[in-house]
Amino acid sequence: MAKETMRVEICEDDDPESKLKAMWIKGDHLRVSVIVDHCGGKQLNKVVEVLNRLFKPLWWLSLELYYNDFIPDSVWDLANVDELCINHNLRAMPPEIIKLTKLRKLGIEFNPFKKFPVVVCRLEQLEELSCYNCHLSDIPSSFASLRNLRRLWIYANKLSSLPRSFANLQELRELGASENRFKDF
Repeated sequence: MAKETMRVEICEDDDPESKLKAMWIKGDHLRVSVIVDHCGGKQLNKVVEVLNRLFKPLWWLSLELYYNDFIPDSVWDLANVDELCINHNLRAMPPEIIKLTKLRKLGIEFNPFKKFPVVVCRLEQLEELSCYNCHLSDIPSSFASLRNLRRLWIYANKLSSLPRSFANLQELRELGASENRFKDF
């Protein structure tokens, strides 16, 4: 049976406790999608604390973080997150992301990385990765460890080539790689 998705957006002035509790009361048959937009660290910490308390047994949690001051360490304790978007926030990927062992979809768009965050290559369970418009100039050969990757969006970067190990991504079905500097593909 497909899970119904309940989405809630939380901004700086919202009370995350009441917003998230209203979703929790509706039952565990739900897939929860939480969008945290333009919040400071204190508000984001509150959101994570409530999520950990109310949704601990929940296996379907999508967390989207946009334009937040910083990402608190408590985010990496949300063990049941299976979808995570961290857009417009990071200069480097925190190594603690490997704690998210259920993570299947990762979106890290519009982050000025320049080099691909190698720690992402340790998320072998990933099925979908979106890292477009991140100023990436290369992708490491360890990228091939993402054996379950089915969808990849790397467009609008500064890539001129892909590593040979890229050919080992046997499950890859969709690739968005336009707006790069490829001479041949």
